[in-house]
Amino acid sequence: MKKVQRNYVIMLVIGVLLALGPLWGVIGSVIGMTRAFTTMGQSSSTEVGILANDISFALYCTMAGYLMCPIGLILIAFCAFKLYKLKMGDEW
Repeated sequence: MKKVQRNYVIMLVIGVLLALGPLWGVIGSVIGMTRAFTTMGQSSSTEVGILANDISFALYCTMAGYLMCPIGLILIAFCAFKLYKLKMGDEW
């Protein structure tokens, strides 16, 4: 494979990882909510500040995941189109 084609393949893989952003966001949300429930279970009184930090962590992970997805999809479409053009142009 030529260097240009290899770079497009690497960008395609990165795009797929970014497109899986909602999955990464859900994983972060589960971790954040687990931390929140652990905090609630360990303290005798509900400490709103600590609980809010854990919930905000979960929401930030979800937001980041959903922001990554469109970027990944655009990158996938771009790289797939470029690789298709290279293949059809007999430069593959």
